Amino acid sequence: MPTIGAYTAFGLGAESTHGTAVARTNWLPARAWGLQRRLELVPRAHLGISNATAVMRRTVYPSQDYSNGPVSHDGSYDDSTALLMYYGFGAVVDAGVGPYTHTYTLAGPALLGFTAEGKKGHGANAKSEVFEGCLIARQTYRVQTGKILEISNEIIAETSAGEAAQGTPTYATAAEAIAYNHWGAFTFDSVARTLISLEWTIDRMISERLRLGSLNSPLPAPTGFTRVTGRMVVEHGDGGVWYSKHLAQTQGDGTITATGSGGSLAMTFQNMVLMKRDNEVSDPGVNQESYDFECFSDGTDLGCKAILTNTNALYSDNS
Repeated sequence: MPTIGAYTAFGLGAESTHGTAVARTNWLPARAWGLQRRLELVPRAHLGISNATAVMRRTVYPSQDYSNGPVSHDGSYDDSTALLMYYGFGAVVDAGVGPYTHTYTLAGPALLGFTAEGKKGHGANAKSEVFEGCLIARQTYRVQTGKILEISNEIIAETSAGEAAQGTPTYATAAEAIAYNHWGAFTFDSVARTLISLEWTIDRMISERLRLGSLNSPLPAPTGFTRVTGRMVVEHGDGGVWYSKHLAQTQGDGTITATGSGGSLAMTFQNMVLMKRDNEVSDPGVNQESYDFECFSDGTDLGCKAILTNTNALYSDNS
């Protein structure tokens, strides 16, 4: 019987030595699993074997062996979303006595990765694949009307040993989803507007490092500066205030907060600039305008900060 995609899960555990797999202590139901090991085999490039009877190449060799791909999940206030946010941002401080706050700020890419398990579907022959030495290269957050916050993680891993027996997920008991109706107004440079949609990406600008002696990449390294970019869509109708800030190249903070029944997520986009604006009118309905933005560091405010509030004492809790 074939396996089915239902019950696909994302397990992870913090490594103490990069590239040495550990038990998966934190679990999330996955929206989609795209992390895969890709072994590239190519024909040997010599000009043939003497006295061969076939007019074609005979053997192959491994050109590259790398593991990467996207894994997405719902964003929640009080589950392992908090642990994955750490790997996206790079630094976190836990505080409080209940409710607890977890303050995330941008820092250099983590020097220790995590082990990820993809429990791929359900069925008699369903398997898991465990990847070691994982880092998040890009983390994207998307929220739009009618939907739950989606978080997509573009992961670079060291390798996997192939498929094996599935682990047993243990999910957080509460896991209140961050829904679209939890979000308040977006305030940019002291001017607040209600959004239709919002997305932002933390791009760590890291990539694999291929070197002689191994098919696998060691700890990925930065290829450029970390970037925080985003896009938001609003109804047109503020009298051109945000448009004026775009034309003036105004730099200021953008803030927005989602508040649930037992937690909250407060985002601050620091030193933000409205980089691009679009206000095409093509139908008789409500006019909309979109803004692409980018955040910058001034040495104190590093470009992006998140404060997650919940009932867990540690960001790494799975309860």
